[in-house]
Amino acid sequence: MGPENLTLPEIATIFSRVLNCSIKYVQVSIESIQQRLELIETTPGVQEEMGDLLRALGDPNGVYATV
Repeated sequence: MGPENLTLPEIATIFSRVLNCSIKYVQVSIESIQQRLELIETTPGVQEEMGDLLRALGDPNGVYATV
């Protein structure tokens, strides 16, 4: 969604340089994110929608694919 496609680790490296602090990208599962959403008492619908969104964003052939 910009002049070039960057990986998440590349973005973390840029943030580290710009902010002058160590930032590390750590991949977590969609299920883990949904569990965390449950812990903060989001509705099951919100948890499901977030999971669906993250799956769509991660699909290299999906509607959000940039390459």
